[in-house]
Amino acid sequence: MRLVNLASSDSAWRGYEYYKNGKVLSYELVEEGIYTGKVKGSDNAIYNVTLNLNKVRNTACDCPFANGRRVVCKHAVALYFAIFPDDAKTYKTQIDKEQAEYEAWEEGLPDRVEAYVRKLSKKELQDQLLDVLFTAEDWVLDRYIRHHDIDDE
Repeated sequence: MRLVNLASSDSAWRGYEYYKNGKVLSYELVEEGIYTGKVKGSDNAIYNVTLNLNKVRNTACDCPFANGRRVVCKHAVALYFAIFPDDAKTYKTQIDKEQAEYEAWEEGLPDRVEAYVRKLSKKELQDQLLDVLFTAEDWVLDRYIRHHDIDDE
């Protein structure tokens, strides 16, 4: 699954969805490790994909995202999964496992954060609050200022 690992997580997931939704229209083995195929895009355009499993970085697609670039797009991932459906199953199992682990970790997060904050000294708490306020997105500081009615004194 080296090809899938070279794709962004978004391209990998969307490619999996394209595969599951039957957007791979055709493919053929051109030579050992090299496949060509046609994948239907979200705009109903048909994209030509060449998978080069010998030199994965030579994989190509004529979609706007990948055309002329050395990236692995969702169309290439979809084609890969159509050719190797067992890898698609492995990928989905891995994603489901990671999602379950994340949800389990996230479940107790509020209690862990509260316990951590309550252990901090006043100085540590002030320093961390200032750090959060001045390193976060501008809207966080703006909202804090408005919520706490801080003047420009």
